[in-house]
Amino acid sequence: MTSKITQTLEFIKVVKNIRKDINEGIDTDSIEKYDSIRSQNPLIYKLAVEDPDCEKKLCEMYKLMLEKNKGLSQYDASAKFGKIMADEYFPKNLD
Repeated sequence: MTSKITQTLEFIKVVKNIRKDINEGIDTDSIEKYDSIRSQNPLIYKLAVEDPDCEKKLCEMYKLMLEKNKGLSQYDASAKFGKIMADEYFPKNLD
C-alpha cells in the first residue's frame, strides 16, 4: 500500500473514534489522544468534529484512491467524487 492510502486509512480510524466520542458526549478538544491530528492535520480534525459524514467522505476518497492505483485517472476520480458530493448536497429536482 502506498503511504497516502495508509494515511487515509489512519484518518478514517481516527475520524471514526472522534465521531464515536462526540456521539457519547465527550469533548474531543480535551482528549490527549487527538493532540497529534489536531496539530498536524487540523482540517481533518475540524471536519471530523463538525461534519457527521466526514468518515463516509473519507471512505469514498479511499475507494477512489484504490481505483486510481488500478488506472483510474485523476480527472475521473475527481469527477466521481464531485458527483458524490453533488448528489449529497444538491437537490435532486431543480425544476
